[in-house]
Formats: sequence, C-alpha cells, structure tokens
Amino acid sequence: MIKRIVKSSVIVLSLLMLFGCGKSNEVSYQVGFPKKDSPALMEFMYYSINRNFTSLIMEKKDVYYYSNNLYHNDWLFAKYSKKSIEELYQPMFTSSEYAKEFNQISLGKDFGELGEKIETPLEEGLPEIIFEKGNVLNVTTKYGHLDFDVPKELNNQAYKNSEDFSVAVKVVKDDGLIIKIFYTGETHYLLTNQQLTESLFVQKKDLESTIESGGLTKYYSLMSQLDSQGEYLLLEGLLIESKTNKVIHLHDNDYLSEDGMYVYINGKQRDIKNGKQYIQTIENYIIGNKIYEKEFSIDFMKIAKKLEYKSGSVGFAKVYYFNKDFVVLSVNYHQIIAGDAGFANIIIDLQGSKNYTAYLVDLGLQ
Repeated sequence: MIKRIVKSSVIVLSLLMLFGCGKSNEVSYQVGFPKKDSPALMEFMYYSINRNFTSLIMEKKDVYYYSNNLYHNDWLFAKYSKKSIEELYQPMFTSSEYAKEFNQISLGKDFGELGEKIETPLEEGLPEIIFEKGNVLNVTTKYGHLDFDVPKELNNQAYKNSEDFSVAVKVVKDDGLIIKIFYTGETHYLLTNQQLTESLFVQKKDLESTIESGGLTKYYSLMSQLDSQGEYLLLEGLLIESKTNKVIHLHDNDYLSEDGMYVYINGKQRDIKNGKQYIQTIENYIIGNKIYEKEFSIDFMKIAKKLEYKSGSVGFAKVYYFNKDFVVLSVNYHQIIAGDAGFANIIIDLQGSKNYTAYLVDLGLQ
C-alpha cells in the first residue's frame, strides 16, 4: 500500500494541488532521430546498447565504470569516457536507416569492445574477485580480504563443482560493496563493508522480508538515495522507506524511472492511452498528491498520420525506456481492416520546461 500522508494544513495542500495541476505541455512531432546530442539522449542510448550485460557502478570525472557478469575468472570491469560513449552513436545523427545503424552499434559487440578493460581493479578503487576451487569467492579490496564459500552459504555442497555460478558487482562505495551472485536462475546478494569484516548474504526472494525486519539497516548507505533527506532508497528495483524499513509498492500500472526518482502514472500498461500523460517525483507519488513534475499529451493517430501509416487503431503502445527527461515508447499500428500498418519508437524529449518534442523513428526496440 502507498502511504498517504495527511497534511495538517488544508490550505497548503490545496495550494500545492492548484499549482501542480496546470496545463500539459505541447508536444511537437518530428519524423526521424534527434538532430543533436544531449545528456538524456546519451543515457538512453547507452542503456539500449548495454542493457543486457553491464551495470553502472561508479562515475569519476566523466569516466563511467561498469561491471560485467563474471564467469569463472573472466574479467569483471570496464571503463568508458563520456566522449567514447558519445562517439559510439554519432552515426545515428546522419544515417537514414536508423534500425540498421542502431543494430550495427549494439549487436555483435561484447562488453570489452565497448570500453577499456580494467586489468588492475584495486588500482581503480574496485574490488578484485576470483572464483577459487569449489566455488569459493575470493574478494579483495584495498582494505581487506574475504574467502566466501558460496556452496556452504547455500547449504548445498553439490554446488562445489558447478560452473553455473557468476557474479556482478552492483555497488562500490567508500563504505562497502554489493555483489550479486547468480546460479541457475536464482539470485543472491552479498553486502559487505570495504574492510570485508562484516557481511550479509541474502537470497533475492528473501530481500523484501529482510529489509522489513531491519536486517539491511546497516547497509542503507550503499543504496541509491532518492531524496535529499535519504528517506527513500532504491535497491534492485525495491523502494525502501528508511525510517520504517518498509518496502513501498507502486500501483500495478505505474512505471518507475531507471534512476528510481520518478513515476510515470499508468506507464506500465501495454496499451497507453491517448491524451494527457503524468510524471511525478517519487516523494509526491508516495505522499499521494497531484503535483506533477511533467505533463504532456500524446495523440497516436496524429503520429500515424505524420508517419503516413494507414492505420485504424493502435495494436500496442508501451514504455520501452523511462528516465527523468526521456520517455521512449514502442507502438504498433493496425491497418484499418486487418494486419499491421507499421511500427514506431516514439522518443519523447522532456528536457526543458516549455514545449516538448517527440521523435518518430523505428529503432526496432520493442
């Protein structure tokens, strides 16, 4: 249940709601890919290219550090400069074959090709992780060392000879690490301090109950902070109220942004409706008011006309990507009688506070 906070002053709440419910911004439609780069576009492009095999764990002076999935002493980390990421998708600005160009950028490249391998992680402030015999995880930081016996912790010695284990580092901070351990469809987490003297091992299925029992309180500093007071935190898609150790669940149809700081109201529907769309900050969403960070309208049939699709209806319209300033939809159109009339990715640029632009292009992202 979303917690509803009752304001002591009805007047204050009324004023907030009045100013929060203004006219939605106009959206202009342009066929093609955006003509110029922006921070929000870069985030979206890199999400699309690397979403299957990397996690951003750290950023230092326009250098981004990512974790790969480690399979038995492969390599774990890579780093990318902001410039190298931007150069990766520059051909998109001049190409007319968007889906083909996008596929050439994203497919057929492995983790190492997209960045610079980090051969000496300790020198970069990252942990060194090695699988020892029997699936013992050997973890080393600048401040300590830990031999973590995964089969023992799982209470199954049959796992000692398995080659199905892999790990990914999810968080690296000054006061600790979060390591994700995978085994045949199961996910586990190892949370520890940098000295590796204290740790907690928890299965994904037990994560929520462990949070609500207060078992992760000492590791809250490792989680993403969603507001200035640190009242709301994010861990692996779970929203946490730090004061009460409660896990906050969104309504079924609402969509959480990639950074966990915004909610697209009814954005999780497969059939997003024509008309007004609403985005709230996570704080306002949890409070339960009607103050919106962004408001805009979508007209799917106007988009079909712009694309010259002879369509009678929308087959599906769903969110592919959502962050603060960017919404990317996947939309399929039906013909008037039968069959498909066409497909489009709608890139809605919400940067700025005035009019927004929706770019209509087929990137093949469904």
